[in-house]
Amino acid sequence: MLLTSQVERSPKPVASCAMPAMPGSKVFTNTPLVHKAREGVMEFLLANHPLDCPICDQGGECDLQDQSMRYGSDRTRFHEITGKRAVENKDLGPIIKTSMNRCIQCTRCVRFANDVAGVEDLGTTGRGNDLQIGMYIEKTMDSEMSGNIIDLCPVGALTAKPYAFQARPWELKKTESVDVLDAVGSNIRVDSRGVQVMRVQPKMNDEINEEWINDKTRYAFDGLKYQRLTTPLVREGDRFHLSNWEDAMEAIRHGYQNSGAQGDEIKAVAGHLADTESLVALKDLINRLGSENLTLDQPLGGAPPQTGVDVRSNYLFNTGIENLEDADAVLLIGTNPRHEAAIINTRFRKSYLHQGAEFGLIGEKFDSTFEYAHVGTTPKDVADFMAGKSKGDFAKIWKEAKKPLVIVGSAVMETKDGAAVLKAVSKHVLDNADRFITPEWNGFSVLQRVSWTSWNFADIRPHPEQQHMTSASPPHSNPNPPSPNSSTSSTQTRSTLPPFPRTPLSSTRVITVIWERSLPMSVSLVPLIPRNRRRGSILRDERKWVGRLLFLLEQREKTGRSSGEPDAFLSRHSY
Repeated sequence: MLLTSQVERSPKPVASCAMPAMPGSKVFTNTPLVHKAREGVMEFLLANHPLDCPICDQGGECDLQDQSMRYGSDRTRFHEITGKRAVENKDLGPIIKTSMNRCIQCTRCVRFANDVAGVEDLGTTGRGNDLQIGMYIEKTMDSEMSGNIIDLCPVGALTAKPYAFQARPWELKKTESVDVLDAVGSNIRVDSRGVQVMRVQPKMNDEINEEWINDKTRYAFDGLKYQRLTTPLVREGDRFHLSNWEDAMEAIRHGYQNSGAQGDEIKAVAGHLADTESLVALKDLINRLGSENLTLDQPLGGAPPQTGVDVRSNYLFNTGIENLEDADAVLLIGTNPRHEAAIINTRFRKSYLHQGAEFGLIGEKFDSTFEYAHVGTTPKDVADFMAGKSKGDFAKIWKEAKKPLVIVGSAVMETKDGAAVLKAVSKHVLDNADRFITPEWNGFSVLQRVSWTSWNFADIRPHPEQQHMTSASPPHSNPNPPSPNSSTSSTQTRSTLPPFPRTPLSSTRVITVIWERSLPMSVSLVPLIPRNRRRGSILRDERKWVGRLLFLLEQREKTGRSSGEPDAFLSRHSY
């Protein structure tokens, strides 16, 4: 904004953002000449800037406010008869609110859209006092990374539309966290007021998400306030009725007893947002009932994982996000990184623009932010390409690449041909280990679509018919990555796995126990929100209820009946 400095032997101040630094040059940033120049620039910026600070959502975290406190003046020398410049607001979509009268035309949003997001929609039109920023053709900004221009805007020209007039920055409590809506593990900062989440913003981490987050991460928190289940629902007939926890657990007990289900006729279904501790509790409950029928809410969720579970590097992103830019040739198999991992897609965009990386795709075509060669769509195309039978420019580039990278999408494992695809890829990687597996480079990765459940569930769920793949990954220094796509992993066996991380309760988690033979009712257990933090949390953790059920089952096995009446073991005082 005020990128003005003084360089030795330069008669005038220079623009810091346009002046290359030379060896031995001396740059001064705090001299009377620089201070006077910055005051002049600030005077020009404020000449047409409206006095909207009391009603502007950027108030309290506005760069223009901070700079004007130091370099601004209490009066202006510009008195135009026509008044300040007025610009019509642009409609960029449902998540970006515009007030173009406040725009200082720094073009940060334009450069981000072109260079990072890969959406060449924003631009400038007009010259001089008529210069405006917007779309050449009026339309919605179509990008999964569009919310980042709100953070980039130094003034209040671009703000969050859902957050408009909701809170001020000094009212919010800031909590650092990790995003769980995809497998990247982006670092985020959750701003809350009381027990209500007001907004989610990125936290800088150069190894993972740099300073960006996708729009799903930024705005998905509204599910905590709207259309959210806060009490158990018990199905009676064709309708669900509100219930309390005591009646819900009693309904589960009666449903299990009346169904007559035994062994694998009892089935547990886990969603993608369930944390590891809840999965373990659910597995213990189902195992205690004599069942091994566990499944994930995805295609082939009940089948053994085709990647195996003993070698974690078979299903992790072994290359590491920070190393993606080193690849000179990337082959994507059955994945759409723009949709499944938008942060990783920005790394591909950067590699494509600055490093000249070449990309190939085997699978369904998608609207990409980088150019790629479409090699094929079927598993046979994968086998042919890995066997060197494919022809084309990318096949030649792939053979000559010094740091090739093959990325297999997790959707491939959810098809009947997943094992064959993984076998062909692993054979190709091992046959070319001198290029794929070196102390400095690991060129085999699996891009997961969801954060925790798929690979954590695989870790805690051994299967007697499990077929293990040969590991194609050497040992690394980080044996316990925080998420499947965020770091490399070592080659390990089940006996040497580290202890499971203790992750916090997911506020959107739903655990459903389903009986296969008879389905008299279905009960969803959703954690409650603490209503009074000073009196202590009234969060009723479903793991306590599962533990109570396990105790009741033990009593039932010993005595042949349940110990006590429902009011005795499901009262408010029993937990």
